[in-house]
Amino acid sequence: MQVKKIATYAAVAFVAFYLFSRPAEAAAAVSGVFDGIIEGPTGWPCSSRTY
Repeated sequence: MQVKKIATYAAVAFVAFYLFSRPAEAAAAVSGVFDGIIEGPTGWPCSSRTY
């Protein structure tokens, strides 16, 4: 359980460092994640949608 706690703190520290050192890139990354969630797997080759 201690390893999970340390990994969580390390991940939060990395995100905070990335956010404050490169805010434009961090905003673009967050935007890309939300775009991917909203659009779904439309760009995947195994998608069942036809266009």
